[in-house]
Amino acid sequence: VTNTGNAVLQAITVTDANATVIGGPLATLAVGGVDTSTFTARHVITLADMNAGRVQNQAEVAAIYGPTGVRYTDLSDDGSITENDPTLTPLTAVPAISLIKRITSVKDNNENGLNDVGDSIEYAFTVVNSGNVTLSNITVADPNATMSGGPLATLDPGQSNSSTFKAEHLITVADGEAGTVVNSATVEASTPTSQLVGDVSDSSDVLGDDATVIEVMLTPPGLTKTANRSEVRRGEIVTYTIRATNLVNNSFIIRDIMPGGFTYVAGSATANGVAVTPTVSGRTLTFAGLTRDAVGSLMEIKLQLRASTTLATGKFVNNAEVINTITGAVMVKAQATVTIKEEHVFDCGDVIGRVFDDLNSNGYPDDGEPGIAGARIITVKGVIITTDKHGRFNVPCAALPDASIGSNFILKLYATSLPQGYKLTSENPRVLRLTRGKVTKFNFGATGTHAVQLDVTRDAFIGNSTNLKPTWISGVDRLIKILEKSRGELAITYRCGQYAPIADQRVEELEAFIKTKWEDAGAPHRLNVKTHVECTK
Repeated sequence: VTNTGNAVLQAITVTDANATVIGGPLATLAVGGVDTSTFTARHVITLADMNAGRVQNQAEVAAIYGPTGVRYTDLSDDGSITENDPTLTPLTAVPAISLIKRITSVKDNNENGLNDVGDSIEYAFTVVNSGNVTLSNITVADPNATMSGGPLATLDPGQSNSSTFKAEHLITVADGEAGTVVNSATVEASTPTSQLVGDVSDSSDVLGDDATVIEVMLTPPGLTKTANRSEVRRGEIVTYTIRATNLVNNSFIIRDIMPGGFTYVAGSATANGVAVTPTVSGRTLTFAGLTRDAVGSLMEIKLQLRASTTLATGKFVNNAEVINTITGAVMVKAQATVTIKEEHVFDCGDVIGRVFDDLNSNGYPDDGEPGIAGARIITVKGVIITTDKHGRFNVPCAALPDASIGSNFILKLYATSLPQGYKLTSENPRVLRLTRGKVTKFNFGATGTHAVQLDVTRDAFIGNSTNLKPTWISGVDRLIKILEKSRGELAITYRCGQYAPIADQRVEELEAFIKTKWEDAGAPHRLNVKTHVECTK
């Protein structure tokens, strides 16, 4: 402060709108006096100052002339007492920006658990203002990914942003062949003076420029083989389709191994719709010199094979494989199965049969014995057949018997499906030999049974003998007539008081007598007789 007048000044103060003044007031200042120690000031540099590139500052001095009380002022100058220029302090701007690029996830688009072709790598970015001025219009570019988000309007020094910018990269065949995806992005921003600053991304550090790297792999080759039909007759043609996927280079061949008894139909093969001619060696067809499709991953081969007219019935498997021509290794295999259908006349063994009412209980279907409707027969495979109203049933193409010696075939009749009171008179289950092209008969006999109960005591016999009384002899004749009608079972029960051995003898004699009478009457059917002695102790 300098007193440039001709009178002593008093109560001298200094003020500064852009700084904090320390010191004063100065009590007096003589004419021509200079004070350089009383007043100092401090200004804290702001972001606005840095963005402006300088601090512009001007102070004001004020003093009073005592006799008159008049107040005199002057604005500061940066170097002269006669001028009023503000004091300008230039600031050094160091604009800088940093970019961190990190992998957040890998979308397993093909759901095979691998980081391979067709999957998507997702990236996130952190932008950091690592300078000392505000940056604006911030953008991120990534030549190897699809960007989303931004631009970011502003970012002050020291601030970071991790939410605005994202990117996605679809893993390509070239990536898979390389084994890694190496990726860098760049960030660019404007300074307050419209200069541009930028940075190459780093995977973790604001200071580095290392690329973000992830290991990826080629999708393993895939192979499917299908036939246009699952069942084939001898002499017919089958069209097969072989689809190989993820063939990342052209170092491959495809082989088709025909099943025995099949032959290649010349001129039937195509590869991706273009006619090709395979090399035929025995049962192997080799497709070489193939070029993958425009997508770079698919090869589709169609071919036709003819089934020999001499093939046996059964399943025939056609195999295919992709061979790496560099290593010779089989990369992947597939197969398709077709079944040679049986020819009814030549391959099958037909079964016919009848469930019959065995009137004479001899187990054989005699003339005049009717069928039993609604009876159920089951095969060993669980197939249930129900007889028609005449008791008939059949099993068409029941089996494919061994061509040389035939095969056993088993049928069982559900006894519970017979009418009430009927019992089987033939073996059950039945096992017969089937021969190809022949018809085999399975017959089941059953007869209705009705139990006839005959109670006998000692009063039926003469004295203590085993001879029947005359009235009982005539009664046996009536019994025979009943048994003839009922086709039933006879149950003889001898009831007595105190047991004696003669009880068993009487029952035996009575049974023999009834059977003799039964034979004399012509024995229209088999007679079952059960005996029982029931005596008190």
